[in-house]
Amino acid sequence: MRLAISALSLGLPLVAGLAFEGAVGFGSIATGGTEAYVVSSLADSGTGTLRDATSVSGRNITFSVSGYIVLESPLSISSHTTINGQTAPSPGIGVMGREVSASSQSNVIVRNLRIRQGTLDPDTGKSAFNMGDASNVILDHVSVEYGVWDSVDAVGAVNITVSNSIIALPIGQQFGAHLETGPVTWYRNLWVCGHNRQPLTKGPPTLQRIQAPFYINVYANGNFLDSNNNGVLDGTASNTVGSAIVLSAPWNSGSAALAGLTAQQAYASVIASAGASPRDSVDAYVVSLVESLGTKGQIITNQTSTGLPNNGYGTL
Repeated sequence: MRLAISALSLGLPLVAGLAFEGAVGFGSIATGGTEAYVVSSLADSGTGTLRDATSVSGRNITFSVSGYIVLESPLSISSHTTINGQTAPSPGIGVMGREVSASSQSNVIVRNLRIRQGTLDPDTGKSAFNMGDASNVILDHVSVEYGVWDSVDAVGAVNITVSNSIIALPIGQQFGAHLETGPVTWYRNLWVCGHNRQPLTKGPPTLQRIQAPFYINVYANGNFLDSNNNGVLDGTASNTVGSAIVLSAPWNSGSAALAGLTAQQAYASVIASAGASPRDSVDAYVVSLVESLGTKGQIITNQTSTGLPNNGYGTL
C-alpha cells in the first residue's frame, strides 16, 4: 500500500474575509456565492437538482436531500459558487459516475462532497475533479475516490487549497493529483493506494510530502516514512521530497504557524477527521486500509475490487 499524509502547509497568512471559518492557504480567499439555492432532488437534471444549482454563477447551495446523484454527463460548476455538502441530512451527499469540473472558473468553495467517478464514466480521459485554469478554489472535507485520469486535475490553476480531504483508490491512470502553475496549499489530506502523483505539483507547493521535479525548492521538516508494511507505526525520519531542492528554512514566512502537528499527531488527526462528514462506507473502507499500517491495501483498476455494495460505490 502506498500512503501519504500531507500534514504541513505553507499557506497564505490568515486574513479577514476567509472562504469559511478555519479555511487556510492560497484558496482561502475564494468568495463563493451568496444567492440561496436548495437542492431538493437527487435527479441528474431539472429544477431542484445540483446540476441546475451550479449552472448559474453566484449561488450558495444547500441540500434538503441526502444520497448519491448519479451523473449522466460531466457536472460543471460556475464561478462564484459555494457547495455546502455539510447541510445535507445524514448520511450526506455525493456524486458518482462522471467528472465534476470547475475548469476556467473562479471563486469556488466545495465542502463535504463525495466525488466518485469510477467505471460508470465512459470517458477515460476525464478526472474525478477538474479545475484546470481555475483560480481561487478551495476544497475542504471532500472525498475523491475512483478517479480515472487523475483524482484531482488542476493544470494552470492559481490560488488553490485542498484541505482535510481524502484522495484515494484511483483507477485508470491510478494517479492522485496533478497541479501546475499554483500557488497551492495541500493541508491535512489523506492519500491512499495511488500509483503516483500524491500529489504532483509543478509550482510553489505548500505541504509535507510531495512528488516534485528537480527545479522545485521545498522546505521539509519532521516527516517520517513508514514503508516496512509490518502493521506498526514505526517510520523513520525522511525529509527528501522527490528530486526537489530541500531548503533549510521555509520559503513562506506564514508556514510555521500552520504546521502545528508532529507527523504522529498528523496521522491521528487525519485518520479521525479527513474526508466528507459523516464518514460513509467507502471512506471507512479507505481509512481501514490505512489503519492496517501496511498489511492491507492494493492498487485497483475497478471500484468493484473493494467488495463494497452498489458495485463498489457504497450506498448513501
